[in-house]
This record gives sequence, structure tokens and C-alpha cells, in this order.
Amino acid sequence: MISNPFLSINPNVTLIFKLVVGGKSGIVVFTDGTVGICERLIRNDLKVGNIYKSSLFDIWDSINLKNIIEPNRELFKNTECYSCEKFKECVYGKGICYVRAKVIYGNYYSIDPFCPKSNSNQRMS
Repeated sequence: MISNPFLSINPNVTLIFKLVVGGKSGIVVFTDGTVGICERLIRNDLKVGNIYKSSLFDIWDSINLKNIIEPNRELFKNTECYSCEKFKECVYGKGICYVRAKVIYGNYYSIDPFCPKSNSNQRMS
């Protein structure tokens, strides 16, 4: 059993985030059975289910997961993403990092600071 919801990352490896795969090619199971899209979302934000209540297959195939990896455009109202002509290509295709958006802008449904259209000078690694 996993005792810690964090992944071990080699500090000598540089990570380049060109594609966010959370919920698209994998999901994370935390020690309490909660299932999420990213190991960085440890407070059960954007959770998609719980393995003690549903099977992993049902969670993977759920509307909860679909709503997170293909969020409604209205959730991005008053952000650069809302009116962007590349919304579907970017948000549904490449994916946005909800963690970076939350840390920099205080809102999960905001522009990813790594987006070229972001006016943020802050970067997180």
C-alpha cells in the first residue's frame, strides 16, 4: 500500500510540461481510496471518485472524470481561455495544469501560466 500520495521525482531530471496527461492516460489513487487526476492535488480538489465506492473502471469511465478533462467553457468565464480560438485544442487536447492555474491565479479554471497568452511572469517547477 502506498503510504504517501506524492511521487518520488529525481531532482536531477528537468521536466518540461508540454502536455498535461492527468486523467487522460492515468489517474491517481490516494491512500484513503480517493481517485484524482494529479498527485499534486492532494486535498481532494477535483476528485473523480473513490475505489471503496466504485471500481476503477467505473471511475475511469465516469462523467466526473470527463467533466474535469473536458471542462465546460463557461467555467473559464472572465479568463483568457474563455474567448480563445484555441480553447478546445488547448484545454481538451494538450490539457491545462489545474495546479499551476490555482497557484498563480487562485482558480483551477484559469489560464495555465505556461500558455503563451498568459501574462504571468511567475513560473513554477
